[in-house]
Amino acid sequence: MEIPQLFSRCFLLLFFCSLLLNGCRHGTSKPSVEFTKIPVSAVGGLDNMDTIEGRVISVRPEQRIVLYAKSGGRWWIQPFARDPLFTKIQGDSKWKNVTHLGEEYAALLVDPTYSPPQNTELLPATGGTVAAVAVIKGQTADHSSPPKMLAATIG
Repeated sequence: MEIPQLFSRCFLLLFFCSLLLNGCRHGTSKPSVEFTKIPVSAVGGLDNMDTIEGRVISVRPEQRIVLYAKSGGRWWIQPFARDPLFTKIQGDSKWKNVTHLGEEYAALLVDPTYSPPQNTELLPATGGTVAAVAVIKGQTADHSSPPKMLAATIG
């Protein structure tokens, strides 16, 4: 076999291997959080609660959701500022909990070592123990159509 032909075959082999490896790397998607049911946008209060639901993508088994509702310019942990502070992710990657009403809602996909503040002016960015952050405005009072799958990721 001639040297130029051997060089060409080696080059082609390396090229196809790099394509294969690059395809594998892009096959794993980035973690994200989606909302499937969003409460109305309203001023929060002790008795004003509704259900919030969603799902996660590329979740690890030990991760969980932290929920916040924004009211009066601050994010408040949901549903209560006592245990459990986390919302469990089901086997089908869905999550569901109750929340006090607010103008906006946030769901954080976090590692079990994450220690969420009870209230904050700013949500954390992704990185470290926070895998994904999603924020969405509450629905307007005129929400006669069924909820759509919504994803809003920041970070």
